[in-house]
Amino acid sequence: MKRKIVKIVQFILFLGIGVGVFLWIYKDQNLSDLFNIIQTRVNFWWIVLSLILGVLSHLSRSLRWQMLIESVEKKTKWYNVFMAVFVGYIANLVLPRAGEVARCGVLSKYEKISFTRLAGTVVTERLTDLVFLVLLVLLSFVIKFNLLVNFFSENIDFSQIQSVFTSFWLYLAIAVLVILFIIIRIIAIRLGMFSKIEGIWFKFIEGIASVKNIDSKGFYLFYSAFIWLMYFGMQYTCFFAMQETSNLNVSAGIVILVTGSIGMLAPVQGGIGAWHGMVIATLALYGVTQEPAYAFALLVHGAQNLLIIVLGLISLIVLPVVNGKSNSK
Repeated sequence: MKRKIVKIVQFILFLGIGVGVFLWIYKDQNLSDLFNIIQTRVNFWWIVLSLILGVLSHLSRSLRWQMLIESVEKKTKWYNVFMAVFVGYIANLVLPRAGEVARCGVLSKYEKISFTRLAGTVVTERLTDLVFLVLLVLLSFVIKFNLLVNFFSENIDFSQIQSVFTSFWLYLAIAVLVILFIIIRIIAIRLGMFSKIEGIWFKFIEGIASVKNIDSKGFYLFYSAFIWLMYFGMQYTCFFAMQETSNLNVSAGIVILVTGSIGMLAPVQGGIGAWHGMVIATLALYGVTQEPAYAFALLVHGAQNLLIIVLGLISLIVLPVVNGKSNSK
């Protein structure tokens, strides 16, 4: 009961933060005018193409994850992995970062494999994505150095970030965590649970190290690059949906992909508010006027999350049906 209450409080808190940021960003905008722009001045065929590219990126993610899983576990059904990824996405819309746990839980249930090893493979996946994001950030600085320096100086307070790393409370929290770890380890040894915990830990490490055991590292890198290429395609094709953004070039697409991805790191459901703010601010640097920029962010974020909701719900319905049939056979 307490766990459910905590989850409900977390959901309300993070949703409230996201909605609050969203409302603050759009406080001076007439939403009916923005929806009118979307209804009358958008070529939705470009949005459809964007969503198709989005599905391809998610398919590539599932194939990459499958490679990691099968290097430390048994062979898995690709459609189970694909649907588990979408269950994870829809869980992230409920609670930030809950999707990583959700997709591991779903796949562990239907494929009968170790949840702990799956969690380790997800860590490896996210580290790989982080490497590619860093490479994209570096590329964007090479392309538009002055523009990005101005953007980050105007939109990010680096003094606040520095104060976090020099804060007494940060080091106190680290010290408390170390002490708690030592206490838990001592209690586990005395209760005879240490070997069990150690076994779980080793499975987790095996999952993280799964990338070393995959048969074709070339395919792993290809899938990783393809994910980000499709992310770029999802956003770039949306430029052509509106006349005001149709003149933006490839370099603008890369820069907006980077700033939008940074916005998605915010601990709110689906990057709501944070993603909008980053994309709108970047579009302004490229000379896109206020109303079209706000409408573009609203349109693209809404379409992408609608795709996740639809395919996520379909996955939740189809997974038990498909696996029920296979189990009966």
